[in-house]
Amino acid sequence: MKTIHNIKTKVQILLFAFITGFAFVACQEKNGSLGMDIIPPNEQITVVSITDKTSSDSYYEKDSPIRVDEPSGVILGTLNDPVFGQTTGAIATQLRLISKPEVNGTSKLDSAVLLVAYRSVYGDTLTPQTFTVKELNSDLFKDKAYMSSFDVSSLASDNIIGTGTLKPHLSIKTDKDTLTQVLRIPVSADYANKVLSLWDKKTDDGHLVFDDNKYLIQELKGIYIEPQAIPGNRKGALIKTNKKYTTKVGSSSYTVDLRTRMIIYAKTEVSDDSTDDPNDTKTVQKTISLYSTEYSATVPKMTHDYSGTALEQELGNDRSTSKHLFVQPNEGIRSVVKLNKLDELKDLWVDQNGWIKPGDDNTSNEDKIFINKARLNLYVDTLASDHKTLALPSTITLRYNSKDSEDGDLRDSENGKYIAGTFDKTIGAYVFNLTKYVSDYMHDKEDNNPLYVIPYYRVSSTERAVLFSNDSKKGIELEILYTKKGNLESTK
Repeated sequence: MKTIHNIKTKVQILLFAFITGFAFVACQEKNGSLGMDIIPPNEQITVVSITDKTSSDSYYEKDSPIRVDEPSGVILGTLNDPVFGQTTGAIATQLRLISKPEVNGTSKLDSAVLLVAYRSVYGDTLTPQTFTVKELNSDLFKDKAYMSSFDVSSLASDNIIGTGTLKPHLSIKTDKDTLTQVLRIPVSADYANKVLSLWDKKTDDGHLVFDDNKYLIQELKGIYIEPQAIPGNRKGALIKTNKKYTTKVGSSSYTVDLRTRMIIYAKTEVSDDSTDDPNDTKTVQKTISLYSTEYSATVPKMTHDYSGTALEQELGNDRSTSKHLFVQPNEGIRSVVKLNKLDELKDLWVDQNGWIKPGDDNTSNEDKIFINKARLNLYVDTLASDHKTLALPSTITLRYNSKDSEDGDLRDSENGKYIAGTFDKTIGAYVFNLTKYVSDYMHDKEDNNPLYVIPYYRVSSTERAVLFSNDSKKGIELEILYTKKGNLESTK
């Protein structure tokens, strides 16, 4: 047993010496590059990470006109914003029948009201706002493209057919709540009687006006709803209307009708079926309901007044620069970012023959550099944005002048989705995946043109944001992770 024990001890000592010796030899390799000396330099693979916060240029400017007809929702009201000035939302829309009214020559007007339903308020809930309704005296066209530069109020008459006051509030508890808030505007008797008088009116070719909406909109061209001015020392609010809202309560889905509608109540004589005399009548209340539907031509009007703000003077410059960038919907303000680091990288690699230009037959670009990941972080100034009172957009997006088109959408893959910068609360920034864009530029498939930072929803949105620019301490952060083949120099 003793001999066996001695042999076992000697084996353990030899094994320990072998492992220690191997570890000592391995530790002599520089930078942990064990085996690199047997791989030819032009075949070596290295993964490099770059974070750049100083090279980008940025500025902000007025956004270009955008198409606004047929929006998913419409903004109404006035908001006095200390950063972005005064924003005002109005709307012009056609009203249509969804069923034929049961009125007749005996119908006498009782009352009429315009109902504007909403489910969101952006701003304060303390400032009352007054809204007026005017009749349109010129046509809206469903198939026409309307730009934000078009003043749809020019289609309205001076005839005010309704006035109502609202103190916006929101008692909806969750997204599952099927209740809505409503702006109620009494409609004038003159306009309501005009509608009632159409019950038996015929077109020149003999069709009853109430038989088809195409005849109705020739008589009733539509309405224009606009807010009245509020004092500059009051904040105000914007409300958002929509055609419908689908919500889920428990295991069931409900569609909440949010369509703007005008209801005209009329006392009407109808046959009394409860008696044996066919000449007996009774008076009942009938209604004419006119809706702004998905088939109605609808055009919003958004105006931005920057008077008295720091933006007023800056926007007069060709390229406004500061420590901030601004993102505002509805042809408000957009920001522009130029990623100069990409040019620096490309020049560096080209100088070292890291990239083979199109037309050369030596090798392909992909043999030298592969972009694993590229990310752009745009940090939010939460204090300047007043995000606790005025919510930030959940996402913003990027557009650019590509090789194929002007003001095109930046996409995250071939035929993929628009690149959406989702707000990351953990770092307080909008994060964009630029992997495809950076790779395309490095391989001469794309130009490194300035990127336009805009709201993901440019129309029918209220949220705006204040971002840090390249002139701030936060900076514009570009992160690139790439793999290089060969002994190419890395950038700092």
